[in-house]
Amino acid sequence: MIHESNELLGSLRKLYADSDASEKIRLMTIAPTEWGRQKIEKWFNSKPNQARRLLVLRINNGILAYPQCIRGNNRPLCDSTIDAVVKFYREDGIS
Repeated sequence: MIHESNELLGSLRKLYADSDASEKIRLMTIAPTEWGRQKIEKWFNSKPNQARRLLVLRINNGILAYPQCIRGNNRPLCDSTIDAVVKFYREDGIS
């Protein structure tokens, strides 16, 4: 049983190491709630900012929540803007 637990934890660390920044924060939310920011940073070998974001994410959205990008206003582009960009790049003189 201990061997299986260690294998599971090792696989979690590997998954974390192979993930992008957003997925890393998401995976960190499964750390025990008793762990503080510094213990989480150490176990996952993460950056301090990632651990801070994880704590806020877990409080606001729970375990395995997807982090939201908070830069700018993040409004989606309207269809006319997308069409204009596609049209521009399809012109013959544009490579």
